[in-house]
Amino acid sequence: MIHCLLELKDHTILQNDNQVSSSDTPLTPFQCSLLAFMFMSEKPEEFDFRNKQTSEEGFYRLAPALRSCTTALLNCCHMTPLLCATVASVLRSLIRPTLKLLTLDLSYNDLGDLGLESLAFALHERCTLQGLRLSGCLITLPENVSSVLVIALRSDPFQMKELDLSYNPLGDIELDFPFQLKLNLEHRGENRNKPGLQKYACELTLDPSTANCFLVLSEGDKKVTRQSKKQLYPITQDGFDKCNQVLCKEGLDKRHYLEVECLHKVHIGMAYKGIERKGTGESVTLGCNANSWTLYASKYQGHAQHKEILHRLQLPKIKAHVPYRVGVFLDWPAGTLSFYMVNQLGTLTHLYTFHTTFTEPLYLGFGLNSPTATIHLL
Repeated sequence: MIHCLLELKDHTILQNDNQVSSSDTPLTPFQCSLLAFMFMSEKPEEFDFRNKQTSEEGFYRLAPALRSCTTALLNCCHMTPLLCATVASVLRSLIRPTLKLLTLDLSYNDLGDLGLESLAFALHERCTLQGLRLSGCLITLPENVSSVLVIALRSDPFQMKELDLSYNPLGDIELDFPFQLKLNLEHRGENRNKPGLQKYACELTLDPSTANCFLVLSEGDKKVTRQSKKQLYPITQDGFDKCNQVLCKEGLDKRHYLEVECLHKVHIGMAYKGIERKGTGESVTLGCNANSWTLYASKYQGHAQHKEILHRLQLPKIKAHVPYRVGVFLDWPAGTLSFYMVNQLGTLTHLYTFHTTFTEPLYLGFGLNSPTATIHLL
């Protein structure tokens, strides 16, 4: 059946029934088998499984793809220590001479030290990796785990050139790693000991000097509401004089996560400081130009947009007059900007991710499309 689908180029079976997002419903083992065979038939160098999730059996079915790629991106896959052990088992099962995998990215998964220990044993047996990225994985490196990792890293022959342990709750530790290893321990500390994207949480405030005169800021510049009455703001060069938009004060150029509570139709996006502020049109509107990226959300539809490229999205149901939450994750160094719907339990549903190369700090911005629209920075 898989070969028939490949011959027909039928990829619809990979799409989830509700089509809300690529990460909302786990891929079945059969879908993973199909994905792996599709990958092998197309023969790209990079296997991209970001923002997807599957079961233990599903990860085993991905083994052919891991065997044939040089880079595997498994970040933000809701991977637990148990699932990480499954991936490690897959790595150990691959035959070394045929294993092409050079870079494995498991960042943004809550693997913990148990997950790292499983990977270390796999590395000791299959020492072909040149880069291992474990950024933001809740790793503390206790002595028993670090000793196993050191043994793996000092295996002969070993080709590891890069190990990324940034954004982990690591204290002041001494690591006897090979001196030629490029080790990234940036942005570590106890404040990173939070699950999911919350370890990147940041505090932002709205900038009154950028607010359109029909927008009212309140609650310490954490909330913006559109009103019909014109506000008496000082006229500045930074203000949006025609578009109902506002930017935040802080420029962002690292990894940042935040949530906002919205009511009615809104645009939520990121923009360079140089975005046009005067008049209307594409050069000013968030998402319609080269200086900004945006998510549009409403009761009936949603889309993600950058310049003229618009991706229509089927959002989880938004009820009229009921606030909804949106999560925004910026990984500036990696060039990704992701949007999520957040339910009452705090569970994230991935909506869309932009992939690009950012060249300067970004500023969170809002556009309020409805007459009584509201956005609140949480």
